[in-house]
Amino acid sequence: MAAALAGGIALATRASDRSAAEHVVPAQDTGHIRAAYYGTRDGMTVLSGGSAPHTLDLYADFLCPQCGRLHKTLGTAIEQATESGKLQVRYHMVPLLVDFSNPAGYSLDAAGAGKFLPFHTSLFADQPEEGRRGYDRSQLTDLGHRLGITGQTFDSCVSAGTYDAQLRQELTRVSADPALQQPGARNPRFGTPTAVADGTHLVDLTTSDWLDRLLAS
Repeated sequence: MAAALAGGIALATRASDRSAAEHVVPAQDTGHIRAAYYGTRDGMTVLSGGSAPHTLDLYADFLCPQCGRLHKTLGTAIEQATESGKLQVRYHMVPLLVDFSNPAGYSLDAAGAGKFLPFHTSLFADQPEEGRRGYDRSQLTDLGHRLGITGQTFDSCVSAGTYDAQLRQELTRVSADPALQQPGARNPRFGTPTAVADGTHLVDLTTSDWLDRLLAS
């Protein structure tokens, strides 16, 4: 019975992975976002919004389930605060879970691709399951095309993993930064999601009103 159960699970897993390989990632409608807030790269950081009274450094991984939930819960509110000039967001997409997809690498491929905010919205809206198959480079390239990215530079950037080394270096840097260690753990360490408000203090993301309190402070 145990062997039969294991065999059934393996068949179901392979079928699920085949389905994931054929999946077309829906391109989310981001036409309502003004072009000025699509995000500009500053090294491995993407800046969204201009000068604002508050800043938020948000560290996330495209495979991280908690990051996906954060986006689904507060993504629209963060976007609105950014567009209204109340908040500047600095997105740090780090490949913390690079070995936790099957095959490994989805976190790295996703972090190095795209027209940031449309990609960010689309990948979190249809997030792969941690430990299972992520979207491959051809699927990420296809998503980029449907989001309006044209030209061979984008295709070659994704297929060659142009930013892989820099993303790994950034992960090493933030993982070693004492200011980004998650508090309360027996062995404090960096994890995703992590948020830093106004460049000075870690946000307690377990409190439901943290964004309201930041904007009102």
